[in-house]
Amino acid sequence: MGAAELHKKVVGKLEVGDVLLLCERGIIHSLHRLIQRTKKWHHVLLYVGNGKTLEVTPRKGGHISKLNLTPKRCRKFAVLRSKKLTQSQKKELVQKAIRMFNGKKFFQLQPLKMLLFRDLFPKIRANPCLLTTGYACRSPVTTCSTAVSIIYYAYGQLVSAVYKPEYIMPSDYASPQDFYAIMEI
Repeated sequence: MGAAELHKKVVGKLEVGDVLLLCERGIIHSLHRLIQRTKKWHHVLLYVGNGKTLEVTPRKGGHISKLNLTPKRCRKFAVLRSKKLTQSQKKELVQKAIRMFNGKKFFQLQPLKMLLFRDLFPKIRANPCLLTTGYACRSPVTTCSTAVSIIYYAYGQLVSAVYKPEYIMPSDYASPQDFYAIMEI
């Protein structure tokens, strides 16, 4: 199957609000995986529909981009879907994510902060009462994995029951609590 056919097949199965996990090619991405201590995923995107995603990158910060799953870009990828939210809730979630994170700057030190604080201090349990109080990130900066976890947390969906959404790393999406994998290629 060619790259264009694969892309068309994948996009045809995606729903608004799906979470895409990427293992991208290149030395920089290999370094990211090494720093994040993950062999698999190092980039997280939110599918917003019409072949587009909301992603956060060091160069552009939060932005909408055309979905690119070509073999030139990705070694492998996976798609996760919410276990709990309805289609209308996911559409609302995506609109809120665009308002919250589109244009936000990438926080260069967040990966280092996550690595240091996750290992040096006791694990911080996610606060269940935040789920019902309209939790929202007030920081002017973000990363790809935290943006997706923060927006889903605001809708009662957990990536991890152990870490607050600001401390979620791409590797935490390997076995997320409130999601299931619909494909991995």
